[in-house]
Amino acid sequence: MDQELNARFYDAAMGLDVELRVVLAGDDASGYSTSSPELPGCVAAADDAADWLRLFREAVARHLG
Repeated sequence: MDQELNARFYDAAMGLDVELRVVLAGDDASGYSTSSPELPGCVAAADDAADWLRLFREAVARHLG
């Protein structure tokens, strides 16, 4: 099931402070993918929910950096 939420990404070292709409799709059985309509092409995929935010945060930092 897809879930859309607002998430704030903050990283002082990178000067990153942005709030984005985030779309999370998937489940524990099939894994997760994450994207943001505000950042076309910025996506992340993870095997479990514990990793999706970390991986997407890194993707956002690279996309905006």
